[in-house]
Amino acid sequence: MFPSNEGGIALPIEHLSYSSISLLERCPRAWHNRYIKGLQSTPNWKMITGSAFDETVNFHYNQKKATGSDEPIDTLQDFVKEEFDQRKEECTWIPGQDKKKQQDKVLTACTKGIGEFRDKILQKVEPDGVQIEIMHEFTPGLSFKGYVDLIEVKENKLIIVDNKTTWRRWHGTEKLWQLISYSYMLNLQGLDIRETRYDVCLLKKRDDPEVSQFTDFISDTQHKFIQSKLDWAIKYISSAMKDNTLFNYNLTSWQCGNSCPYVNQCELELGMKLRT
Repeated sequence: MFPSNEGGIALPIEHLSYSSISLLERCPRAWHNRYIKGLQSTPNWKMITGSAFDETVNFHYNQKKATGSDEPIDTLQDFVKEEFDQRKEECTWIPGQDKKKQQDKVLTACTKGIGEFRDKILQKVEPDGVQIEIMHEFTPGLSFKGYVDLIEVKENKLIIVDNKTTWRRWHGTEKLWQLISYSYMLNLQGLDIRETRYDVCLLKKRDDPEVSQFTDFISDTQHKFIQSKLDWAIKYISSAMKDNTLFNYNLTSWQCGNSCPYVNQCELELGMKLRT
């Protein structure tokens, strides 16, 4: 039985997450395709790169937590290559360009990136928890779910850390509310962690990678902001279940036709080409 809102409309979900609410805000039709229709998306090359990088970082931190030592660079580079190779045939590549050359360039950027990330970030971190699932029921039958990449102990303080790989310059504020939401849910569970950090690796196909960190301290006001987002999402989905036109297309989204994994379905429904 799915949870209901105050108006008695059954919600078609059992949990919300940062990614699902972000998708709903960005394009209700894409959210509908993912969570109502249950369409499985095909990952693009940026997504598989992020997954391979994340798995490698998690491997390093788990090893370091167990042994107290950092993994050698060549071990991490071999690991990220193996993770990349497992995923490279499952994703979409830029049409009209040699796929093998694309894969080689991306893999080279990935291996260089993990080496730089190890030297400037991984060696300095003391992991306390790795890939921690957060599940908090904030209304009967409906939970918030997320995964914290890392909780670090630093100067007797706990810090929530998220690892990011990106192919464009990143300024730290773009996904700030992701970590605010994790801080809020942990706070509701009695763990008050207010310091958060993004550890970011900017990957480049032609130049050397860049590594940066963005730290923030979460306030009670920001926690209230998360609750307002959750309330908005529940009300919007409830209304859209009564009026399906609210699951509308957002053709102005920068991802539409560019990197949205549901563009094929939208092109079929609209009878028009969206990809650039």
